Amino acid sequence: EPLVAGGRVFGTAPDGSVFAVDARDPASW
Repeated sequence: EPLVAGGRVFGTAPDGSVFAVDARDPASW
């Protein structure tokens, strides 16, 4: 489940790596 922190959304990719996207820039998702 994504974790929102500091304006960023952190999640885990299927390969187990962690990624973060800027919650204020949905196009980057």
